[in-house]
Amino acid sequence: MTYPLAPRERPPGQSFPFVEDENGNITGDGHQDRAAFAAAVNRYEEAHPTGADPVEADDVAHQWVTVDEGGELLTACEESTPGAVAVTTLWGQR
Repeated sequence: MTYPLAPRERPPGQSFPFVEDENGNITGDGHQDRAAFAAAVNRYEEAHPTGADPVEADDVAHQWVTVDEGGELLTACEESTPGAVAVTTLWGQR
């Protein structure tokens, strides 16, 4: 089952459906279409080159996470975990 991206306003200048952390891990809201997510990551790489290999849909994962009180730390969990939210990820590959 896919879980749609929750509607929200993006900060000015943010035109990609994800954020990248300081370790190169990419996380997007909801369970997004894997092929579309991979294509967006590849467009992002073109705009902000890191030398990373192109991303394919099979590289993208749908996960569930909890978020710490400060909103900074995501911890992978099971869907049944209280407070779990759906995310689309490309972690540990860039």
